[in-house]
Amino acid sequence: MTLFTDRVESGIERALTAVSLRQRVTADNLANAMTPGYTAQRVDFESSLSAALQSGRPQDATTAVVDSTEARKADGNNVDVEVEVTEQQRTGLQYSALVEAANMKLGLLKTAIGS
Repeated sequence: MTLFTDRVESGIERALTAVSLRQRVTADNLANAMTPGYTAQRVDFESSLSAALQSGRPQDATTAVVDSTEARKADGNNVDVEVEVTEQQRTGLQYSALVEAANMKLGLLKTAIGS
């Protein structure tokens, strides 16, 4: 079920869902930083969301979880803690910005309704 109805709101909703998934995947990567043979994962959605927004159909955006291509250590693990922490911080900023955008859009609607 889609909460929002216009393209901007729908795009924000899709991005929030994908960024939330990225936060979980990054947390999983960090939790497995010392697990031999663990392959880090990445979340890819930006290009799909951009194309979907350009076509006017943000609901068509897809999110993919893919294996990282980072080099592996001797134990077969390829989690780079510095990369993951940086990704976690970047993702937190993205999430905050998206929530702020959603709040602004909803504030405009509230003003238009006259509440």
